[in-house]
Amino acid sequence: DNYHINTPIILFIDDLQWIDEASSEYILNYLIKKFNVYIIATLRSSDGLTALKDALENKSLNKWDCK
Repeated sequence: DNYHINTPIILFIDDLQWIDEASSEYILNYLIKKFNVYIIATLRSSDGLTALKDALENKSLNKWDCK
């Protein structure tokens, strides 16, 4: 039944800076490749901005090449 695959999923992630690697791997390697997923996330700039900036500037840190 393709209805479930085509139905959008809206995923809200609060405090993205605290996401564990297993969860991010699952989201990036399974969910977004198999389903129509929209991700809304909050990020505490004091904790996550440095890591996000580093990943955007240094492609080797960005395993998934997300933009």
